[in-house]
Amino acid sequence: MRKFYDLFFADYTGDQVAVIIMMSRRKYDASADNEIGFMNRYLLYPNNSPADSDGKEDGVFKGADRFIHQLRLLEVKQGTLVSKRGHPVSQKSLVVYTTLNPKSALRGWMRTNELLMEALIKDIYSGDGLSHDNARFIRKLESRRITETTKCVSEKRYLDLDVDSKEYPYLDYVMYVIRDVMGFIPEIGAKTGFKETAIIETRGGYHVVLDKHKMSKPMNRILWESIQAKSFEYAGKTWPNTYVEDNVDGKPVTKTWISVIADTQVPTPGTIQGGYNVHIKDFTDMQKK
Repeated sequence: MRKFYDLFFADYTGDQVAVIIMMSRRKYDASADNEIGFMNRYLLYPNNSPADSDGKEDGVFKGADRFIHQLRLLEVKQGTLVSKRGHPVSQKSLVVYTTLNPKSALRGWMRTNELLMEALIKDIYSGDGLSHDNARFIRKLESRRITETTKCVSEKRYLDLDVDSKEYPYLDYVMYVIRDVMGFIPEIGAKTGFKETAIIETRGGYHVVLDKHKMSKPMNRILWESIQAKSFEYAGKTWPNTYVEDNVDGKPVTKTWISVIADTQVPTPGTIQGGYNVHIKDFTDMQKK
């Protein structure tokens, strides 16, 4: 968890925040009520947030300790979490995501306040008092603020190459594109760690995260062209990048083995995703395989 924090959040500035989201997903447990169910969410204010700008300590925890503390707030006794239908949520169905690109807390607050004022003004002019919908809006104001903040990207810093398979050759091809096609060679063993490339191994594949600040426009174009194709050439063969799979409702859906996600949220290293321990993978280990 500390490595993950140091890689992505330690240099957030100003009003930049990340969002921590715990979900229940039917893809991990068929007994779950919904494909996606939001259980809880927090905003992560890194140690150099405006709350600390006066030099005073904002609470007991700072930096990576604050991040770990907020993750631990999601720990509850088995059987405590229930779905909207009142059914217990199983541990097996849970996953904790964290956004990587910084969000703007200030713009999130401004947008939330705009929506609240618009709603209240309508009630004032209606003459019927506070409506049921707006009363609910006020009760869930913090949840709405997090939703609006999630939409307010402060900086498009990272690209996520989502590899939806652990089978050969999908990760190998991604690394080939990064190392050879793009001419993008991550530094190994540098003090910055995986600033250029971080590989997060998840339950069903990998998230290969690239720092856009290290990429030129031609490199960015080559990456999209190489990854978004319906098939690709690698090791003397043509490999498909699309497949058809039934969704949780039994309907066929066309998916891709490798995709580029511009504004991503990833399963959080150090937490459990559908029973799997998510972790950061060492790039040198990947090269040896």
